[in-house]
Amino acid sequence: MPLSELLSVNDEFATFNSSLQTTELVDTLEGEERLTVFAPTEAAFAALSPELKEKLSQPEILEQVLKYHVVVGDINEDDIKRRGVLTMLESNVIEISGEEGKGDEITVKLNNATASTPLAADNALVIPIDQVLIPPTL
Repeated sequence: MPLSELLSVNDEFATFNSSLQTTELVDTLEGEERLTVFAPTEAAFAALSPELKEKLSQPEILEQVLKYHVVVGDINEDDIKRRGVLTMLESNVIEISGEEGKGDEITVKLNNATASTPLAADNALVIPIDQVLIPPTL
């Protein structure tokens, strides 16, 4: 299933998906390169401050924030466990770490966001997160 279809059929990503459509980033994300997309849930967008929501109404800022949720390539368990940094499509870096959970589960942390079970698309791994990541340059 293409990335755009995966995001559009899942109500948890409605705001993220519509934001991608607004900024026309869907075409970029549908390319040949493998990607990892850290997709904020509806609850993550709802928790934003009114000031930040206002900032995100500006297309250039919205695009910058959305690109801060995408990494070129697949993120695997070793990447998560080693506690490192990832360079986002937007060019800034983000801290990533993982903690052993119950059974084979690993709790993934990105800055202060927590990730949940990944979903696979044709060219991407979509990892739901509980916060909207904001680049340090904003």
